[in-house]
Amino acid sequence: KNCAAQPLKVLVIEGAIAAGKSTLVGHLAKALTDLGMVVVVAPEPVEEWEEVGILSAFYKDPTLAYSFQTFTCMTRIRSMCDAFSAAMKKHGRVDVVIAERSPLTDRYVFMKLQTDIVGPMHMKMYEVWWKEWMRLVPKPIAEALGGDQWYEIWLNPSIESCMKRLH
Repeated sequence: KNCAAQPLKVLVIEGAIAAGKSTLVGHLAKALTDLGMVVVVAPEPVEEWEEVGILSAFYKDPTLAYSFQTFTCMTRIRSMCDAFSAAMKKHGRVDVVIAERSPLTDRYVFMKLQTDIVGPMHMKMYEVWWKEWMRLVPKPIAEALGGDQWYEIWLNPSIESCMKRLH
C-alpha cells in the first residue's frame, strides 16, 4: 500500500512510570519502519525535566503543579514537532508519529488532576498556553490529534511490575 497517500497516524503510548512505554515505542517504531513507513518517535523528555530540576521539585512540592505541567506539556510538544520536522526534511513525508505520552494527556489527565491545587486562575492561563502551543504543532499532527487518526495504547502492568522495573 502507498504510505504517502495515507493520512498521518499518531500512536500514543500511555501508562504509569516504568510500565514499558519506551520499550513498546522502540518495538513499534522498528516494526513499522521495517514495513517501509517513515516513523517519527517523540520520546517523553524526562531528561530535560530532570536537568531543569522541575521533576524532583514537583515531587517534593505538588503546589508547583502549574509550573510543572506547563513545562512538561511544552517540552512534549516541542519533542514531537522537532522529530516531525527532522523526518520531513529527511524523507519528505511522515506516515506515523509514535509519542510516549501525549500533549492531550497533559491537558485532559494530568492538568485536570491538578485543578484543585492550581486553582481557576492557573487553569485559565494553562488553557491560553494550550491554544498557543497547538498553533505550533504541524498541521498533520494537529489534524490527527483533533480527529480520528490518533490511537492510544494504554499499558497497565501491576504496580509490583513497575516497581521492579524502577529498581
